[in-house]
Amino acid sequence: MKDSTHLNPMKTVLLIDDDESFRSLLQDLLCAHGWNVLQAEDGESGLRIALDQRPDVVVCDLLMPQCNGFQFCRALHARRASLPNVKIVVSSGSGYAVDRINALESGADEYVTKPIHADELLRLLQRLTDESAAEAYAEAHVVPVDGMTQVRFWGVRGSIPSP
Repeated sequence: MKDSTHLNPMKTVLLIDDDESFRSLLQDLLCAHGWNVLQAEDGESGLRIALDQRPDVVVCDLLMPQCNGFQFCRALHARRASLPNVKIVVSSGSGYAVDRINALESGADEYVTKPIHADELLRLLQRLTDESAAEAYAEAHVVPVDGMTQVRFWGVRGSIPSP
């Protein structure tokens, strides 16, 4: 019996990256784990595909010609009314905290650094698309204390935690 964390029937992911070989590798990995995969080579075409196909998750490179990952996140975030449940994962070779913070402030839900580990990416996509897991994750990280809300950050790198 296969592990259910690797099966995502009817889940769609949009890969936006100007590196065709990277997109191809991710497509092979995700298709092998039950994902429907769409591809775009830049943010502009990715935005059109996202609005037309309504994927569950978008994995978007940060640095691309024409429309970079920051611009894509802001453009998609501005259209959240028509795509309320789509999650955005920004991928980048940059591990700088400022890039991570700017991506999250631009509307990204997650930020991963390249090289991306296959198992970690699959778990992340599962968590983002599994509503019960997302709710449990959110509940585990917000704890009320004396009428105030305390937020606990796990896996923080550097000195500046960002949600």
